[in-house]
Amino acid sequence: MQPRSLEDRVTLLENNLRGLPERVGSLETKVTELTVEFVQFRGEVRAEFSATREELRQEIHDSADELHKKIDAKFDTRINGVEVGLIAEMHALHAVAMSEIGKAFERSMSLTRTLHEEAMSQIKLIRHG
Repeated sequence: MQPRSLEDRVTLLENNLRGLPERVGSLETKVTELTVEFVQFRGEVRAEFSATREELRQEIHDSADELHKKIDAKFDTRINGVEVGLIAEMHALHAVAMSEIGKAFERSMSLTRTLHEEAMSQIKLIRHG
C-alpha cells in the first residue's frame, strides 16, 4: 500500500471533520439540558427528604405522646370514680405503713413505761430493803 498524498489526507481529514461544529453544539445543548435536569432532580430529592424527615419527626412525636399517655394511665386511672393504679397503691401502702409504725411506737412506749415502772419498783425495794 502506497502512502497517500497530502491532498488525499487533507481531503479525508476535512470529510471527517465535516459537521463537527454541529455535533459539538448538539453536545453542548445536551449537557445544558442534563445540567438543568440534574438541578431539578436535586431540588426534588431535597424536598422529598425534607418531607420524609418531617413525617418521621411527626411519627416519633406522636409515638412519644402515645407512650406518655399509656404511662400516665398506668399511674393514675379512675374506675367508677375510684382511683386505682400505682399512685393509689402507693398511697394505700403509705397509709398502712404509717399505721403500723404508729402501732409499733405505741407498743414501744408502753413497754418502755412498764420497764421504767419495774425499774423504779426494784430501786425502791433495794433502798427500803
